[in-house]
Amino acid sequence: KLSGSLPVLLGPEGIRIRNGRIAAVEPGGQVLYRPDGGGRSLADAAGQMKMLFDVLKDFHYHTLDATANYTPDGELKIDVVFGGRGVEIGAERPVHFNLKIEQNILSLLKSLRVVNGINEHLDNSVRRHFSRIAPDGP
Repeated sequence: KLSGSLPVLLGPEGIRIRNGRIAAVEPGGQVLYRPDGGGRSLADAAGQMKMLFDVLKDFHYHTLDATANYTPDGELKIDVVFGGRGVEIGAERPVHFNLKIEQNILSLLKSLRVVNGINEHLDNSVRRHFSRIAPDGP
């Protein structure tokens, strides 16, 4: 369970979040992460990436603190610090993560719209093609 606040400010320049905070409520929680697709190849890699994914397969966190800031130009910055124990690597071994996420949300949404448009175009082309070659109904 998480608790916190994301103060959303709406001004003439757009939406802004300043010093949003989210934290775990005691006793904490659990992360179960089992990637598929491209994440699977990262998880199967050797070294630190393998260890990271092994920890996240079944991670029991007791602390989690995150701060979030968003500016009208679309920049989202999230800093997350969490600690706990990874069952897959031995639950007696403490693990602490510091994670920094920075993403321009407006650019991401624009990219998703472009990809969606390409998918729609391909889908429509395939449908038109098969409707021309498909025999008439029964």
